[in-house]
Order: sequence, then C-alpha cells, then structure tokens
Amino acid sequence: MSAAQWIAAQYFAMPNTDPCGFWKDLSLPLPLPEAQVLALCKIVMRITDPSSGTSSMIAIFTGSDAAGKLMAAEALAYETQRPLYRVDKSEISESSNQFARILKTARSEKAILMFDSADDFSDAMLQTLQKQPGLSILMMDSPENAARCTPQPYLVDFPFPSDNE
Repeated sequence: MSAAQWIAAQYFAMPNTDPCGFWKDLSLPLPLPEAQVLALCKIVMRITDPSSGTSSMIAIFTGSDAAGKLMAAEALAYETQRPLYRVDKSEISESSNQFARILKTARSEKAILMFDSADDFSDAMLQTLQKQPGLSILMMDSPENAARCTPQPYLVDFPFPSDNE
C-alpha cells in the first residue's frame, strides 16, 4: 500500500465531516498550504462532477518536492477511483505512436495521466492534451512553464520543505 493509499484509507475510515480534510496532511513533513488544498479539492470535485462530462482538464504540479507531487497524484487517483498512468516524458515524443496509444488507452479506461519531466512539452503535445478527456497532470519544476497552457490549468506548487524555511 502506497503512502497516498494509506492516507486515503485513514481518511475514509473517519466520519466524513470535511471532504477535503486529509489533503492538509499530504505533503509531509510540512502540511500543504491552504491554496494547494483548495486546488486539489477543486480538481477532485470537477473530476467527480457528472455535469462536467468528458471534458479535459490539465493540472500542473510544480516544485522540487517530487514525493509530494507523486503522493498527490496517487491520492487523486485513489479518491476518484481511477487508474493513474505515470508516463516519463523522455520516453515519448509528439510524433511517436506511443503518445497516441497512451492517450487512447487512458481515454478508454478513464485514467488519470501523469507526465514526469513535462517542462519541455511541445505546444503540439499540450494542444493534444487539451483535447484529451479527463485529467492530465504535468509534473514541472518551474511554474513559468505553465503559462503556455490555455485555458489556464490548475496549478499546485509543492515546495520542498527546506524551501519554506
């Protein structure tokens, strides 16, 4: 059982008084700031809202806390009961058939896509993802790279604990 699954299991074992309460404890050893908690809650609510249909959504997780970004993606998948496909950007290119196969499989299984090292995503790949139904999470080191995404994606920063000191 992953750490995110353990956190989610602890959350679901408690009485449901705050639907987003456990997010505050996700990025250990420091809790997530309120802005990040609210962004993650909005993502979950949009994914689980039946009126949103099959619309596409891009979330960008930035910062140097790789474990926090991964745990948040795993918790999103667990909470929404969807598979999480982790894709290393270095293994695909916009012209590769592999990218198209990944998107097709994710679409058919309603999976959440998580792209590691997405700082250098091409504009064509971003446009393709914007048409992809469901949630695509782009892991980036710098929030400046998120400016290329339109419409504006959900942006959640995961600073490494020592960055906050």
